[in-house]
Amino acid sequence: MEAQAYGGFLLGVLLAMLGIYLLFKRVRGHKTEINVAGFGTIKTTHHGMTLTFLGVALVVQAQTVLIQQNELNRSYEQLKNSQAFIVSFLTPSLLADTAFQNYFKVAPSSQQEAILRRANGMLRPEFRRVTDMKQSNFGEQDFAALASVYNFLFALDPNDGSALYYKGEVARLLRRRHLMRENFNLYLSHAPAPHSPMPSLIALGYFDERTGWIHHLLANDFLCETISAAPTSRHDLRERVRDHVKGERAYWVKGFSPGETTISTDALERTIEEGFNNKSMLKCPDM
Repeated sequence: MEAQAYGGFLLGVLLAMLGIYLLFKRVRGHKTEINVAGFGTIKTTHHGMTLTFLGVALVVQAQTVLIQQNELNRSYEQLKNSQAFIVSFLTPSLLADTAFQNYFKVAPSSQQEAILRRANGMLRPEFRRVTDMKQSNFGEQDFAALASVYNFLFALDPNDGSALYYKGEVARLLRRRHLMRENFNLYLSHAPAPHSPMPSLIALGYFDERTGWIHHLLANDFLCETISAAPTSRHDLRERVRDHVKGERAYWVKGFSPGETTISTDALERTIEEGFNNKSMLKCPDM
């Protein structure tokens, strides 16, 4: 658009100059008609006036377009600056504020996207902040700020992948098995197939490594339940362990190393094949 405006401006100047030239020839006493190679006979007064007015009109129109383009560019820069300003002050308590949530609903789509990206980016650091301070005996209040962030995401989309994952992680650390499984299973029911391309915003919540990790956590959890279950229930629980390990490898083929409350993917596979006799290797928190 800007290039076309400059082109129109230059064309207008040329037409105006040509029109003035024809009028000048008439004023200097030249005959009212002249012969121009390739164009034939031109009436200097009539065509001079026409070309002059046409050239001026093009120049004025081009200037108007350029002014509007500059105003649009300024507005866009102001919008980007306002987005950066709002995002820079985003906190869990602000996300929990009703007035801010109402503002978000009517904000421009580009600003909504910037806020969503920032909210997603707050989840992992906040989770790590809590788990770095203590490794056990967690209380619900420890995760209050984290809950404000994922509850904000839930209000926008009940199936938000990041919200489901972190709510499940919190339930795991609070030893609430049923709630952990509920959120992890909801995540898995909405997760795309392995290695599937996804829109950028959806990819913030659903990606292969996270999906594989959730399978890994559930495999460990069902393994621990299998050990303590009645013999009649162990076969079904063992199959659940097998299914989750299979899902884990499908999404994250290299698997995961052992953690504080989980054994490695390789150890899970060995346990499935060799049986559940070696309980000393398991890391089963009380659930």
